Amino acid sequence: MTGGRGGSAAITLAEMIATAGWLGPVASARRGLARRFLEQHHPEVLRVPKTRKVLLISPTTPLAGGRVYKERRVYTPALSLPLLAALTPPHWDVQICYETVEEIPWDTDAQVVGLSTMGHSLWRAFEIADEFRKRSKHVVLGGTIVSLIPDYCQARCDTVFAGDAESGWATFVGDFEAGRPARRYGVVGERHIDDLPVPRYDLLIDKPAMGPLWPVQVARGCPHRCRFCTVSALAGGCYCPRPVSQIVRDVEALRQLGFSSFFFLDDNIAGDPAFARALFAAVEPLGIRWVSQSTLNILAEDGLLDLAVRSGCLSLCFGLESLVQRSLGEVGKGFCRVTDYDDQLVRIQRAGLFESAEFIIGLDPDTPESIDRLADFIVERSIPIVRAYLFAPIPATPVWHDLKDQGRLLHRRGQRRVPSGPLHTG
Repeated sequence: MTGGRGGSAAITLAEMIATAGWLGPVASARRGLARRFLEQHHPEVLRVPKTRKVLLISPTTPLAGGRVYKERRVYTPALSLPLLAALTPPHWDVQICYETVEEIPWDTDAQVVGLSTMGHSLWRAFEIADEFRKRSKHVVLGGTIVSLIPDYCQARCDTVFAGDAESGWATFVGDFEAGRPARRYGVVGERHIDDLPVPRYDLLIDKPAMGPLWPVQVARGCPHRCRFCTVSALAGGCYCPRPVSQIVRDVEALRQLGFSSFFFLDDNIAGDPAFARALFAAVEPLGIRWVSQSTLNILAEDGLLDLAVRSGCLSLCFGLESLVQRSLGEVGKGFCRVTDYDDQLVRIQRAGLFESAEFIIGLDPDTPESIDRLADFIVERSIPIVRAYLFAPIPATPVWHDLKDQGRLLHRRGQRRVPSGPLHTG
């Protein structure tokens, strides 16, 4: 796959997004596909009578005036819900809900409601938790932001998960059935991803507002220690890839459901070059298309980017963060060199990738002039996908602790109030 800016990668990705409204097989065919999927990967789900039920929700974001954020489609569904569903005993009926595109079934007969949240959707998760607790449901909170501030979240639920929920979900379910669920499970930093089951993808295919990029877990963590990053705060510099054979197994499971485009969930797919080479070699014969995230270090490994493209990579998201080298140094990303960006972007484009770049606006060394220069840089380099974030310290990350120690946190409880709620306990 070659061709740079006008190459087939950009065309293919654009076509993929444009055809995202395709609903796939009719309902009866989807049910047949789901049954065959369960027969192969989770046959006990079909055989065991259901005696209990859990509702797993991915909350959306609250807006002003009591409204909530909605979209027409979830291009890459969060994997946490189907993965937890796969870890739930077969006598439990599992229902999943992506609130961004679905309405919450408030009248559910589920005994347990689980909420998985990454960031600012935490405030909506609190609202949902409050309502379900009023309805006498046992509410579980987990996810990235909950793992960073579990003490703060504890009061808003019955059980909180800190760290990867896979390590304690089965224990929690057993404890709940015995009538003695604990208030907290999990340990931040522990990884249990060497033997994960195939996620319950069958629960997704009957939802027409999903896709076209289907999630497959590749690795967790990152070897770098960027000071603003939640991944670094939780993983502590540990990069943990899954066995390549299990990644291929999950890809094949989704292909059997009729899907061929994937989001490889990995915060830095070049985090272990030897692993990346093995992964790219394994998926190349499958004829799939995939996107993921990477650092620019993928260019430092001879031929690694070309291997990714040959294996079906259409796009990688790179965190460039800033055009001010001092800013990169202050947030622990000095391994990126601004003076190399021009050459690196040219190499990425020549490889045929539809690149995505992320930037942070508002770091200490920023000035109005540096922000104007960033806008010019993006236009002049023809970067097709850009995400620019206003700098906001996330609780429990190193930059949050830095600003707290310096007395620079304005939105602390008892001081200035933010509309959606306090960011931390102070």
